[in-house]
Order: sequence, then structure tokens, then C-alpha cells
Amino acid sequence: MEVECDLCGGVETVGHTFWGCDFVAAVWQMANVKAPGLMTNPSNFLDLFWCIMEAKPDQDLEASATTAWFLWNNGNAARHGESSRTALQIFKASRLYLVEFQTHCNSPQAHQPHAPYLWRPPPPGWYKTNVNGVVFKERGQYGIGVVIRNDKGQIMGALSKTLPYPLGALETKAKAAEIGIIFSWELGPREIILEGDSQIVMNVIANHDPGPIQIQQFVAGIKY
Repeated sequence: MEVECDLCGGVETVGHTFWGCDFVAAVWQMANVKAPGLMTNPSNFLDLFWCIMEAKPDQDLEASATTAWFLWNNGNAARHGESSRTALQIFKASRLYLVEFQTHCNSPQAHQPHAPYLWRPPPPGWYKTNVNGVVFKERGQYGIGVVIRNDKGQIMGALSKTLPYPLGALETKAKAAEIGIIFSWELGPREIILEGDSQIVMNVIANHDPGPIQIQQFVAGIKY
């Protein structure tokens, strides 16, 4: 069954959502993002991203990824009955978000050394699931690591995998948390404590705050 796009009335597909929609095209035009190797609507987001990557260094990939996240979030909001932002509002909001993120990454506080990590066992009868995610920017991949220990520190399960998807650092941490919880449940433990090195992700999971836009989808999957 065909689904109508809430923004332009066309037939909604992944390619339409991220590229073919007239509304979306207006945002990409403002962002000056082009995909010269893309002749038709992409079948998935990865196809679009690789086409944009082929235009390096003429285009800012961080800006492209941020714009895509804002487009996706706006489309979801419209689908659930909320008011859509204008193309100009999406463009400005995505640029503001990116500037704030880059400013934080370049600040002295962002590069201060962390205190040594000391693993502590969970309460008796509980398990602790430690997760981590890392981005391999040069290869367009990210890696996930999960270790599950009991209250005696014994390893009950471990997982490590590399996936070929273009995720950012924060999204990778959130994805690692999602995979860690799924893996724990598949092994059997239910009384688990999730622990990761991203305070932002851990706080969002523990509270009702939906958190930054780029990890909301992962967090929703973890909570529900």
C-alpha cells in the first residue's frame, strides 16, 4: 500500500523522504548539498550518503548528516500530527546545532583527560552490561563492544562487531547501548545494570528526557 508524504503529497519511500520530496529538496538546496552520482531517488539512506561522500572535499559531510537528521525528525513530527517546520527553519536549526556541537568538541573541556576507570561489581544477583562504541571515520564504519559480568566479576558473555554504517560518535554510543541490552536479554539475565562511557546517553536512558535528536530513535528502542 502506498503511503502519502505529509510534506508534499508524493509517494513516501526512503529515497523520497531523504531526497526526492520537493520540500526536502529545498532544504538540500539551501545547504548546497549535491549528489552528482545519484540519478534517481536512493533506495536507502546509505546510497545517498555514499553519493554525497563521492563529492568530497567539496561538501561538508558533518553538515550533510546533521541536515539529514533534522529532515528525518521533521518528517516524523509531521507524520504524528505535529506542525512541520519551514525549509528555512530546518536549515537554520541544523546549522545552529552543528555549530554548537563543533564548538563543544573544540573547547578545552572536551579534551581534558578522564579519570581512570574502576569497574565495580553489581549488587548480588545482578549483572552489569558494559558497552562501548567507536567510529572508524576513514572506513565509514563503527564498532560495538559489549561485556556482561556477574556480581563476582565473571564474564557471562561478550560481543564485538564492526558495521558499515555512517553513524556519528554519539549515535554509535547509543547504538552500543541498544545492542548491549538486546544481547543481555538474549543470554537470559534480566536484572542488569547498563554502563557506558557516554554520560549523555546513559542519562537519557535513565530519565524521561528524549535527549538529542540524533539518538532519540535508539533511545526509544531501548526504553520500549
